[in-house]
Amino acid sequence: MSLSNRIKQHFTSSIETQTKTITSLESQIITAGQLMATCLQQHKILSCGNGGSAAQSQHFAA
Repeated sequence: MSLSNRIKQHFTSSIETQTKTITSLESQIITAGQLMATCLQQHKILSCGNGGSAAQSQHFAA
């Protein structure tokens, strides 16, 4: 498989995975967004983690 085809396949696979995820998690994502909006109105969202999830928490807060 050529490098170009591998890149295209990677992107295609990623898009397919994201499409399946939104189909199965749509209501949970909406609920989480609504809860976060409520928390922002109260001026506080706490995030934490350990290791890689700590880095994600920092990115989220930034």
